[in-house]
Amino acid sequence: MWAGVIFVLLGLLGVLAFLQWRWISDVTSAERERLHAHLEAAADRLVQEFDRELMRACLVFLIPPFEWTEDEPAIEERYRVWMQTAPFPGLVRNVYLAAGRGSGKPALWRFHPPMNRLDAAEWPPAFLPLLNRLQTRFESASAISGSPSRPVQWTIDEEVPALVLLVFHGSPRQAGSPVRPGLAAGHKGRAPGALILELDLAFIQKTLLPQLARKHLSGRAGFDYDVAVASARDPTRFVYLSPGASPSSYGTPDLSVALMALRVEDANALSQTPAIERTDPLVRRSRGGKGPRGDWPPHRGRGLASQSIQPGVEGRWRLLAVHRSGSLESAVAGLRSRHLAISFTILLLLAASMGLIVILTQRAQRLARLQAELLAGISHDLLTPLAVIRSAADNLADGVADTGEQSRRYGEMIRRQSGRLAEMVQDALGVAVAHSRTRDRFRPVDVGEVVRRAVETCRPAIMESGVQLVEEIEPALPPVHGDATALSHALRNLLMNGLQYGSDGGWLSIRAHRAGGRHGPGVEIVVEDRGRGIDPADLPRIFEPFYRGRSAASSRLHGTGLGLSLVKRIAEDHGGEVGVRAARPKGTVFTMRLPAANAVPQKG
Repeated sequence: MWAGVIFVLLGLLGVLAFLQWRWISDVTSAERERLHAHLEAAADRLVQEFDRELMRACLVFLIPPFEWTEDEPAIEERYRVWMQTAPFPGLVRNVYLAAGRGSGKPALWRFHPPMNRLDAAEWPPAFLPLLNRLQTRFESASAISGSPSRPVQWTIDEEVPALVLLVFHGSPRQAGSPVRPGLAAGHKGRAPGALILELDLAFIQKTLLPQLARKHLSGRAGFDYDVAVASARDPTRFVYLSPGASPSSYGTPDLSVALMALRVEDANALSQTPAIERTDPLVRRSRGGKGPRGDWPPHRGRGLASQSIQPGVEGRWRLLAVHRSGSLESAVAGLRSRHLAISFTILLLLAASMGLIVILTQRAQRLARLQAELLAGISHDLLTPLAVIRSAADNLADGVADTGEQSRRYGEMIRRQSGRLAEMVQDALGVAVAHSRTRDRFRPVDVGEVVRRAVETCRPAIMESGVQLVEEIEPALPPVHGDATALSHALRNLLMNGLQYGSDGGWLSIRAHRAGGRHGPGVEIVVEDRGRGIDPADLPRIFEPFYRGRSAASSRLHGTGLGLSLVKRIAEDHGGEVGVRAARPKGTVFTMRLPAANAVPQKG
């Protein structure tokens, strides 16, 4: 029956384990999709905010074509609006103006904010690739006759990095109007030019990108992802790396999205803001500033903003994100492993609990059988001496014992059988007392005195059996901390057990001497007989309650099976232990080891 129950339980556990595995797999897949979606949404927000700051700079500094040939493009006003309204004004490092000269080298002016003026400047070394590209574009624009379809256009130079506004032609100058030398001179009023917004790369690396990463890609415990920005043309050139990250970590990123792009939708959204409207040509003209010329109707107002952005251009940089655990898949795999470990640990605990329940149930059934056998055995053992006592008492009452010799014989019979009854009752009571014994009554005990008291208690039975008793007590034994009555009762049980099962050997000994133990110095008491011995199969269970060996059952020896279990309980209560082994050539040796009074901490 138990095999069937265990088989059914194991089958249910297997089904539960499979369902747990399927459920965790589904949860892991859903978590993977959730993390991917969360990462994509966070990266999109970061990219949108970064690119919108670039677009904000483009719209603030957007110079219409009709202002290009006037005496002074309104750089100072646009710069002031940028510094007052931009969330990250440090993004723009320098503002330059470049003007074409046909096939010659374009002229360059740099805006100085403290003095609000443009001064001639030399081309910085970092601008040389940009200079070559601008010169090519200017020459191409000068060779084309007529008005181009896109008079102004923003481009991005990721190497400087810079935002470049290309103005392909200007408006016809009125006679006598002042012109800054080089801006339009020599090209009949159609000089191409460029506005260059040099971006502060150090500000982007140390302030802008870290702040955006913290805002959009950090969790409750800090950064969940390492972030990098690399060139779209050259993936090995990194513009930004998270602290502590290495370029090799981004070989297979969890996410790669385009960054640093100008989009028409951003231009349309930002052009509605008040800060951008302040730089609108129509608004500036209504306030008395320079406004659009009547001969430039197609490029008035906000329409110029959307016309200056070329749609469908990919970002110049790539935003890369890698999970801190190595990859998003590694993080999900780790989460799945933790879930599986927790689930299967719970299943193992459940299986262990089931196994423990089965074991405890079997032990309870075995204990019930032993108790039933004990009850039957005690009933039989009690009835036998009671029957003898009753018979002797009846004979005495009926006058059968008419001589002194018969009376003494009946009296001795009654005393012996009543002693057996007292021993059985004492063993039963001893077990109950041992389970409720406390250490508050423990005192230093003289081991030699305890041994002598146990021997004197058993001496009548020893003399009646004719067994030779050898008593050896080492002088000056260290005292033990315990209950003298309980220890004497335990030694009495060992002596009576040796007398009952080893009397055929005709020899019994009890020895007490110094010995070392687990807790230091102590006392060892040995009770040895030379009887038939104990079956080796019975040795592991000899100290179990109600257990009686095969030889005792086959020899029909009287007993309850409680004596040795009581000895074991008393020895453990005193911080000691008791063991049994077979003697050579025959017999049994019981050894009780007790720690000295100063070797074990005294407990209340």
